[in-house]
Amino acid sequence: MDWNQLTGQILDACKVSFGELCVHKPAGSTDFESFTGVFNTQTAQANAITGQTVMTQKPRLLVKLSDFTQEPAQGDRITIRENDYKVTDVVRDGQGGAELSLHKIYE
Repeated sequence: MDWNQLTGQILDACKVSFGELCVHKPAGSTDFESFTGVFNTQTAQANAITGQTVMTQKPRLLVKLSDFTQEPAQGDRITIRENDYKVTDVVRDGQGGAELSLHKIYE
């Protein structure tokens, strides 16, 4: 078994244990597809210009790229827990997975 197969199995196990049903809607398309991803809202501190510390949320989603017919890209929409998010960044891990940075859409 090579390294990519092993990391793929680890990501599959994480999806089973921690995964949530999500919907991917590519930008500029009416297509959509369901998949399972591991969602996390990391809390981060930001120092405003005033010197005050501001707490913010950094939603992100860990995905297995082979789960998609069209890989996620900046500008795509992801629906998780009935909330819509815009993909702001896609960081591939080199083993077939990626971390999607998200921004919640308020409409």
